[in-house]
Amino acid sequence: MQRLGALFIAICMVVISASVGAILTIKFGLTILEAAPFAVGLLLTLMLIHYQISRVRDRLIIDEQMDDLTRLKLSLTKDVQDVRELAEQLEQTVASRMRSEMDPILAELDVMGTLVKQLAESCAELDERVDLNDERAQALKNKMDLATQTMAKIQQSLTSGALAGREKANISGKKNSTRILTKENKSLSVIC
Repeated sequence: MQRLGALFIAICMVVISASVGAILTIKFGLTILEAAPFAVGLLLTLMLIHYQISRVRDRLIIDEQMDDLTRLKLSLTKDVQDVRELAEQLEQTVASRMRSEMDPILAELDVMGTLVKQLAESCAELDERVDLNDERAQALKNKMDLATQTMAKIQQSLTSGALAGREKANISGKKNSTRILTKENKSLSVIC
């Protein structure tokens, strides 16, 4: 857009200087060679005026932008300072809040650590008791096995002794029954 404006102004300057040259030639009767330096001088003057106006305008724009940048810098400096203050407050708040929230948790962890140690000691003591009871149970089992074997031997010897006693009794019973039969036979023979 600025290029089109600059092109339009340049065309207008040329037209104005050419018009002044044409007026000098037609109205005042100057030749083209005599009117040309006036037209070129006017063109250069117009260009110089336009250049000075552009410089002043650019300088005003730059000053305005510098003022905006200065205001923005001050605003940013203030905002940065506010952010720093907020960050410091937040750090202090978070640190104190963390301490206030972490202290009970750390105390609970200490208590839990103590309880875990006590539990480990109790488990170790129970393991020792179980091992001791296992050893006692094994010893009792060995004694029971020995007693069972002894009882089996006693029972076997009693059974074999009872069988031997029965056999003796049967043999002596046969002798007695034979004696009884022989006595009965004698009594029968006497009776007959």
